[in-house]
Amino acid sequence: MRLFSIVFILFSFVLVSNAQSKLIYTWEDEFSEAEKEKVQTWLGATYKAVQSKIGEYPFDVYLHIHLKEGKGEHCPWANTWRYPKQQIFFHIDPSYSLEDFMNDWTAPHEMSHLAIPYIGEKEAWYAEGFASFMQYQIMMEMSVMTKAEADSAYHAKFSGVEKYYQNKNSIGPIAVEKREERNFKAMYWGGANLFFQWNEQLLKINNQDLCSLFPSYLDCCRKKARGVDGVTNSLDEVIGYTIGTDLLHQFREGQSKSTFLLPN
Repeated sequence: MRLFSIVFILFSFVLVSNAQSKLIYTWEDEFSEAEKEKVQTWLGATYKAVQSKIGEYPFDVYLHIHLKEGKGEHCPWANTWRYPKQQIFFHIDPSYSLEDFMNDWTAPHEMSHLAIPYIGEKEAWYAEGFASFMQYQIMMEMSVMTKAEADSAYHAKFSGVEKYYQNKNSIGPIAVEKREERNFKAMYWGGANLFFQWNEQLLKINNQDLCSLFPSYLDCCRKKARGVDGVTNSLDEVIGYTIGTDLLHQFREGQSKSTFLLPN
């Protein structure tokens, strides 16, 4: 992985600040000005990559920055919250370098969550699968990950959970079960396999990727589409194929051993 030049990162942050959709920071604990600048550079560059890859969010994004030191990692916890505003909570250790923050998947993952609405707990595997698939798409857009590195990461993640999806049960119900067992890796990457396959089929059929559907979706449907079916149908309608709907049916009803796909 490679880090942006600092000049490009700062330029990206300025562009985000001037865009229609803004990042609005709340510092929940005490941070120095240098630490704040580092966090804003990191999150500003990430958000700029999200906008570049999938389009402008039709809302401002509220970022709550908490101090979380002594956990052995730079961002040990982050989560999104959708009411009453579109919010992300980052718990960070600011002693880590900008490079450490930039080369991590956490911010790309959490910011990607906001591209689709909250869909509830029942099929959380869909939302987490989407954000897990998207994290490497955004990291490639940030130039901190090459396509070869992303392909290798996808293969490693899917290979690591394949064993859970090699039976007659469907992927969706298995993912729900894994969440109840607190096997979040299996749940996340079982769901991500849907979006990986969706992306691959779009590239094969129409020579465009899944991310290319999102500018139209965000404009027309982000604030209107509800639930897993609503989001999937809205994305399918952008391009006029039923790839997402067909895959969703397979993930809910088909046998996992014939549905789950490893990358070539």
